[in-house]
Parts: sequence; structure tokens; C-alpha cells
Amino acid sequence: MNYGNKFMMNEGILLLSYAYAVNGYSAAAAVFGISSALLAIFWHSTGRFLNNFHRICSSTAVQLPFILASGLSGQIGTIVLLAFCNTIVSILWMESSLRAIRDTMTILMIAFLIFALLAITLPPRLEVFLIGKPMEEISSLLLVLLIFGPVLAAYGMRMQRKLLIRPSGQMMERRNTLGL
Repeated sequence: MNYGNKFMMNEGILLLSYAYAVNGYSAAAAVFGISSALLAIFWHSTGRFLNNFHRICSSTAVQLPFILASGLSGQIGTIVLLAFCNTIVSILWMESSLRAIRDTMTILMIAFLIFALLAITLPPRLEVFLIGKPMEEISSLLLVLLIFGPVLAAYGMRMQRKLLIRPSGQMMERRNTLGL
């Protein structure tokens, strides 16, 4: 299995864990979230995890207001755990090669747009049919942001590091200053 497939599998397990959490299966959500984070650490290294631990904690802390406002107060512990695991997976995978993450990132960006549009436009009766319980429009949109936000933010920071933006607005690839 190549790294692109591993990244896709990691993100799929995370999506499954969020689906379990929304439906009230906290134990299954925690197991799948933790296993996804452990797989990311295993495939990258414990050293990378420890080097990025401060970024992981601060990125998880940024998500806390969204979690509190999401309306999932009965699942708050599980959602915080999933946010932490999602951040681990996102930050560790953004240190892989661009070729390994490109295809999955394309799929995730399209999925984010589709789910955000559905969160805004779905009528409440259809949400009850699909999810099993009604959610407010803002709650479902915040949930979509919690699911896709960490990976999209990490990817955006990765692309920002790759490209320098000149004051004139032109983008230019970063040059290696060591001459290697």
C-alpha cells in the first residue's frame, strides 16, 4: 500500500469515527478515532509526533469554541477526542510528499464543498431521515468545519510554506537558501 492510499484510509477512518459520534456511538467513535491517530503516528514516526505536539495541541485548542457551539453537548468528550485525533492525522500527513497527499486532498476539498452546501440547504425533515435526529443549520455547518477544517488548514499552511507571496502579489517557489 502506497502513502496515498494510507492517507486516504486514515481520512476514511476519521470520517467513520465522526459518523459514529453523531449517531451517539461514543465508544466506536473513540476506537476508530484513536486507531486513525495511532496509524498516522505509526506510518510517520513517534519523533515527528513529538516534534509537532505543540502544534497539535494549539490546533485542537482552536477547535474548542466550535465544538462548544456545535450543539453536540452530549458528545462533547468524544468530539474533543476526535478533534485531537483529526489534528494528529492532519498535521502528520502534511509532512509527507505532495504527490502522496494530492489525490486525497482533491477528494477532501470537493467533499467539504458538498457537505457544506448540504448542511446549509437540507431541510430539517430530510436531516431526520438521514442522520436520525434534527440538527440546526449552524450546528451541521460547524460539524462539517470540525471534520474537514484541520486537514484543509494544515494543507493551506503547507502550500503557504511552499510558495512565497511577494508584496506585488506574485507567487514564487521558495528557493533553497543552502544551495543544495
